[in-house]
Amino acid sequence: NVQRRLAAGEPLPEELKYLAGLEKVRFVFVYPHSGDIVIAGPAEGWQADSSGNARGALSGHPVLQLDDLVTGLRSFEPEGSGLIGCSIDPRPEGLQRLRDVVARSNNRGALDAGAAVSRWVDELQTALGRQDITITGVPADSRVARVLVEADYKMKLIGIGTLDAGSEVPGIFDLLTAREQRDQSLDALRWWLSMKYSQVLHSSSRDTFQLVGSAVLCQSENEFVNTRGERVATGQAAGSNRAFARNFTDHYASLSKRDRVFSDLQNIFDLALVAALVNRRGLAEQVGWDMGVFG
Repeated sequence: NVQRRLAAGEPLPEELKYLAGLEKVRFVFVYPHSGDIVIAGPAEGWQADSSGNARGALSGHPVLQLDDLVTGLRSFEPEGSGLIGCSIDPRPEGLQRLRDVVARSNNRGALDAGAAVSRWVDELQTALGRQDITITGVPADSRVARVLVEADYKMKLIGIGTLDAGSEVPGIFDLLTAREQRDQSLDALRWWLSMKYSQVLHSSSRDTFQLVGSAVLCQSENEFVNTRGERVATGQAAGSNRAFARNFTDHYASLSKRDRVFSDLQNIFDLALVAALVNRRGLAEQVGWDMGVFG
C-alpha cells in the first residue's frame, strides 16, 4: 500500500503515517502463512497539537509514526550500523578555557548564593562555547535524529538547572553536597539516555514477542578533564551526579507529561526495538518480506 502510493505520487493517509494511533508497542506477532508482521499495543484517535504533532485525543501522548519505524528498520540494513544514538560534546579548547575560569573562581573563594552563582554559571557557559553534535546510525535530517538530539539537549538543560523540570528532578547545582561544593577538581559530568526494558518475552515458536517494562534510563558518569582539555572516562558515577540520573529515570513518566519530546523518545525506543527484533530474529525472512520501500 505504501509502495504503491509513493510510486503514484500520492500522500500517505494519516492512519498509515500515525500507525492507526498506536501509542506504545507491547506485542509483535509474526504470521508466516499470510506474510504479515503485526505490532500491537494501546491506541486511540489522534489530533494535531499547536505545533502540528499528532497526539492521542484523550491521553495527549504522542502517537507512534511510520517514518520512525522505517528509519529504525533501515539502520539494520547492510548499509546501516544497527546502532542509533547521538552525543553532544564540548570541544577541547572550550574545556581548557573552562579550566581557567574554574581555577580563577577557586582562587577567589566560595561564591555567595543567588546572583553570584547565576553569574558564575553564565561565565562557565561562555567559556565552554559551542559544542559538537554527533548523530549515529540514522540520517541527520530524519525525525528520529531530531528527537534524539532535542531530548538529549533538554535533559542536559534540566541537569544544569536552565530548564525547570519540577521539584522531583532538581538540577545538579541543587543536589551538590557541602563536600562537593568545596571540591576544587574539575569534573565533566556525563549524562545520556538509553533503553530500559525489563525483558522481551517470546512464545516457544518465536512468533509472538512481548516488550516488558518499556521505559527510558538516564545514565551518568564522572569524568575528569586533563590539562589538554580532554575528558578522561572513569566508568563510575558518584554523589550528586548519580542522584540526578536516578531522579531523572524515576520520574521519567512525569517528565514525559511536561515535555512531549521525552514521550517521543520512548516511542522511538519502542520502534527501534521492533526493528532490532525484525533484524536479529529474521522475522522479515520468516514471512517472505523484502521490506520494499521500508528497506
